[in-house]
Amino acid sequence: MCKGGYYLFDKETCYIGGHTHLKTKILDCMKKLLTLILLLIASVEMYAQNNITTFLGIPVDGTKSSMIQQLQQKGFIYNQKKAMLEGEFNGEDVFIEIKTQKGKVYAIAVIYHRSHDAKVVKMTYEQLCIQLQNNPKYMVLSEDSLPESKDLDYEMTINKRLYSSCYIQNPQFNESDKNRLVMVSLIRTIDYTIGITYINVLNMANGEDL
Repeated sequence: MCKGGYYLFDKETCYIGGHTHLKTKILDCMKKLLTLILLLIASVEMYAQNNITTFLGIPVDGTKSSMIQQLQQKGFIYNQKKAMLEGEFNGEDVFIEIKTQKGKVYAIAVIYHRSHDAKVVKMTYEQLCIQLQNNPKYMVLSEDSLPESKDLDYEMTINKRLYSSCYIQNPQFNESDKNRLVMVSLIRTIDYTIGITYINVLNMANGEDL
């Protein structure tokens, strides 16, 4: 029973002495709505994170300057002359090159400092591919094996053969998986070294400037 007041709309809303329980009900509804909005934002952020390639937990996205700052916080040092960062990654001394398209980062290229002869680089390449195969955060998309019988110098210099293996990061087994690529490559100058490229396909050029 509503004593000293009167009902408005229903028997749960009662005005008493010029005050109303309606205000309390509205506040409760607003709190519930705010909680729902926060949960929605969190789920959207989680989906966006899963849909973008990451490097050391950093989304491959945003501006180059922001990426440099975040990598410096991870302990990497920016080399002004080379316009690259330097540091240690996966037990190796590396250079890190940040690639952008229209001001947005689309790839992080990790290049090993050490150069190797053909025999050693084969072992290094295959070991890295095995690490990715055995890591539950990755799924094999395609792999180039390096048979012992192949003459690597001849194949890469004369036949212009490129060797690389591609992996999907954080596979969700849906169409968006193709946007999160990690590629391991052999790089040849005088000797050989290894490159690992973390690619956010969403930020790559898609021919809009052609």
